[in-house]
Amino acid sequence: MVVVEVGVRITWKTETQFMKMLATFLFLLLVGLAGHAQGVGDVSQLNISGSAPASAFGSPFGQSFVPTSLQPLIGVGLAVVNNAGADDVQIALYHSDSSGTTLLGGPITSGRITAAQINSYYTGVVTPLWFPVYFDQPYAQTPGEHLAFTIESGGALNFYYALGSAYSGGRVLADGTKDLTFTTLVPEPGMLALFLVGACALLGWRFKRIESIRRLHSG
Repeated sequence: MVVVEVGVRITWKTETQFMKMLATFLFLLLVGLAGHAQGVGDVSQLNISGSAPASAFGSPFGQSFVPTSLQPLIGVGLAVVNNAGADDVQIALYHSDSSGTTLLGGPITSGRITAAQINSYYTGVVTPLWFPVYFDQPYAQTPGEHLAFTIESGGALNFYYALGSAYSGGRVLADGTKDLTFTTLVPEPGMLALFLVGACALLGWRFKRIESIRRLHSG
């Protein structure tokens, strides 16, 4: 009888530890999937009034915004005239103040797209030329928080923008009269939905097994 009871206790402890490890693994897997997923738009400003090189927007060059999705932020889509004089583009994500003018703290995550990758998106037919810049690590954004991304380099690329308050949730960081033409990127809902269904089913199965062991021990 003592042997059986000790065996149940060991099994209960082992199952509990397994659940913790499984939850950690699933979280890390979700982050990995988000980081390699193709993005769809969350926050967007699609109006165009003109275009200019990065130097014309002041420093730091970037855009503040307020996310609306609970899905992780995986990158930013940028709109330029064409690929003439393209160079690598680096972006970084920050918290910002409520006015969307000041960066708070250091970068949360960053990302980069090479000039060759930018050129691969150019068809020579359509403008604007849209290209995505993905973060190295996705960020678990919260709807309503104040964020901003900065842009460095890009060479001679001309970035599209809109005048006035085309986007009410933010602004070009160093120029309150403009908003970049941009979109923030989150994973495709279908990919995350399939993952969550599978994860919930697996967790549910393990939970039922733990409950059966607990009842056996209690009895």
